[in-house]
Amino acid sequence: MRFTFSIIFVIALLCSVVAAQDPPPPVKEYSETAWKEFKSVQGRFSVALPGTPKEEVSTQDTKIGKLTTHYFDLETDLGHYLLTYVDVPKAPTAPEDIKAALDGARDQALSSGARLLLEKDISVAGVVGRELLVEQNGLILKARYFFVKERLYQIILVAPPNAVFNNGKSSANPTNYTDLFQAVSKKFFDSFNVTQ
Repeated sequence: MRFTFSIIFVIALLCSVVAAQDPPPPVKEYSETAWKEFKSVQGRFSVALPGTPKEEVSTQDTKIGKLTTHYFDLETDLGHYLLTYVDVPKAPTAPEDIKAALDGARDQALSSGARLLLEKDISVAGVVGRELLVEQNGLILKARYFFVKERLYQIILVAPPNAVFNNGKSSANPTNYTDLFQAVSKKFFDSFNVTQ
């Protein structure tokens, strides 16, 4: 049976979320001393960030009931680091259902006018997920998302094109990424761990 669960994907909503928040003072990604491990006991994850994120919680009515999303947002010189998690009533478990859910999340994000630049399957601690690079509302969003049991995690880095690409023009070619974007992207995304 195909997985028919509809999820909330925050890339489609991110620009309004970012605009609605009072940002904390910017920090500089290139300062090695700024990068520290951030842990969320309730969220059951840890990640390296160049500062301490602001936490917010939002509950929305959906087709499958009320869902509570936890947001961790950090604004810096480069852009926004955003992590979210939401517990869902039933997460996909079969490989074909996981693929369908990941495809559905991608399609939902792109339905808001985002343009897909790059997409690939990823694995985080043996859990299959998806990585996207999209352009939306003049911003570049790199995102990873995956299910761990009944929890959907999304890890997102948002930056202007001139901070992501050497020539400031959107591209699907990773060799066009700036050195800074490559370094902070690797540090941020590769440091994410799910804890028990």
